[in-house]
Amino acid sequence: MKTNNVLTGKVRASYVHLLDKDALSDKYCITLLIPKSDVKTMNALKADIDRVAREYKAKGGKRAIETLHGIHDGDKPSPKGSEYGPECKGHYVLRCSNRTVPKCFDRQGVEIIDLSEIYSGCYIRALVHAFSYDKNGSVGISFTLDGVQKWSDGERLGGGFDATGDMFADGYVDPDGEDDFGL
Repeated sequence: MKTNNVLTGKVRASYVHLLDKDALSDKYCITLLIPKSDVKTMNALKADIDRVAREYKAKGGKRAIETLHGIHDGDKPSPKGSEYGPECKGHYVLRCSNRTVPKCFDRQGVEIIDLSEIYSGCYIRALVHAFSYDKNGSVGISFTLDGVQKWSDGERLGGGFDATGDMFADGYVDPDGEDDFGL
């Protein structure tokens, strides 16, 4: 493990893209919902941000590194001005990504092969590290997702509908009582 890695406490996973890359960033990513009560994780993330800012300056970074670092308050509007979802209330929101699929493990440290086991709403611990960027006129700090440990299941986020075979069995009644297929 790199010395600059941060292992979070138990956080909730949101916007999970491990089976396929996120279409906007073309990276594998997860948004971490970090409870505001997890002071240990937040202090470690802030220390990593400070380390990266010092390294950027020491390497001759001529522009002031922005304080924009990807950690947002889930109780306030997002940087784009929209409200975060209710699952973000009482949490800090941190998006982290990687160009390659990070290694994923279960609670006992056994590698998870079926990455669908890590989904939006489950609880994980994440191994992340900060890095600086200075490109396309933008300077800042972001986070790489180095590894994931699934801690426990949780209520799935993102809505959707989980169809069951019962819906397709004889005797299922359409909610509006209509035979929509003329059968």
